[in-house]
Amino acid sequence: MITLAIDTTMNGCSVCLYDTDSDSCLGEDATSMSRGQAEALMPMINSTLEDADIAYDDLGLIAVTKGPGAFTGMRIGLATAKALGLALDIPVQGVCTFEAVLNTYLEESSAQDTPYYGVLLETKRSDYYFQMFNGATGLSCSDKAALDAVDIISLIGDRRCLVLGDASSRFKGDIADDCKYEFHEIEMPTALAIAKLAGEEGDLDCDPVYLRAPEIGSPKNPPRKMKVDK
Repeated sequence: MITLAIDTTMNGCSVCLYDTDSDSCLGEDATSMSRGQAEALMPMINSTLEDADIAYDDLGLIAVTKGPGAFTGMRIGLATAKALGLALDIPVQGVCTFEAVLNTYLEESSAQDTPYYGVLLETKRSDYYFQMFNGATGLSCSDKAALDAVDIISLIGDRRCLVLGDASSRFKGDIADDCKYEFHEIEMPTALAIAKLAGEEGDLDCDPVYLRAPEIGSPKNPPRKMKVDK
């Protein structure tokens, strides 16, 4: 089965075609960008399919990151994946961004003897998206949460932890110099890691993962009202 995997939840767009039968990547593309994913994603999918000589009808599954992450990016990826799944009549499977980042590191790293991993994602606010994983099992050992630096330090405690993600630089400025954490910057997960995770999981849930309520402010100018003569 050929899986189309996509990610737009962090700092860019990534696309991959993965053959589960041969455990091989048939084509991939990734571009870093802070915005513009809506315009970039479909051309990237089309070119990746064309370069791999794969037709849309050859796809058997679509895998997509479902957050947490940038609100707009999450909506772009999920909407595109669901639309393609509906048009092609194939299943769409959501993958948590925390797990996608962790498995991006595990796919690329030869040294995997760390007792705990902490995935730390940028919120562009004062807090962070964070979840911890057991290094031996790869399973989560904390809830998905939006936390400030003090709460993250308390959660990690005295455990030896490798912190992964795109928020390392800001986090280092929020913690004491004697915090003995290791860091590995990951700007965005690879679509290949997402495709492999989708093949391991049976849950087709692709509802977005929101860890905070939307921040909605009142308009600066009151709405205009039309006067009606009685």
